[in-house]
Amino acid sequence: TPVYLAGGLHADNVRRAIETVQPYGLDLCSGVRTDQRLDPVKLALFMKAVNE
Repeated sequence: TPVYLAGGLHADNVRRAIETVQPYGLDLCSGVRTDQRLDPVKLALFMKAVNE
């Protein structure tokens, strides 16, 4: 059964979360936002962590 991982994901924890859960996909929001707006720096750091 495919599992989507969501909730509290950010650049500092996403790699460990992926390795632990091995999800089909990720749902992210607050971990890449600042003042309720998409933060390009946080998003870039998140994607770098995902792809490591």
